[in-house]
Amino acid sequence: MNVHDDPLYPRWRGMLQRCGHTKGGHAHDTKHYAERGIVVCDQWRASFHAFKYWAYASGYKRGLILDRRHNHLGYGPHNCRWVTLVESNRNKRTTMGDETRGRMREAYLFGARQRDLARAFGYSEATVSLLVHGGHRRVVAYC
Repeated sequence: MNVHDDPLYPRWRGMLQRCGHTKGGHAHDTKHYAERGIVVCDQWRASFHAFKYWAYASGYKRGLILDRRHNHLGYGPHNCRWVTLVESNRNKRTTMGDETRGRMREAYLFGARQRDLARAFGYSEATVSLLVHGGHRRVVAYC
């Protein structure tokens, strides 16, 4: 089978493009990946076959999505997993869960400044202000 016909190839290629490792990436992707220091590990960047081997050894099946466990870290075997779309949506920087809201409000009540909370949690100061003063229930991050 030609490498380009492999169902994992577009995922590997897209990962490289998002992180600015190949031509053809979009400016939007560069802002959210490369400019934040999100890179692909050397092993995967150099070899589609290394990525493919890891993918099947790590439970890849059709319908699953490549997801980074920690969104501030790059793509590599220790930070990636295969998940459903629902699971992936729970792990986005743009979604703030009840636990994060609670931690932010608690820190504010114990004296943390809104500016520091915004930096620590990755949200704008305006969003933090709304949140700690009982504003919106669902908050979207501003990058």
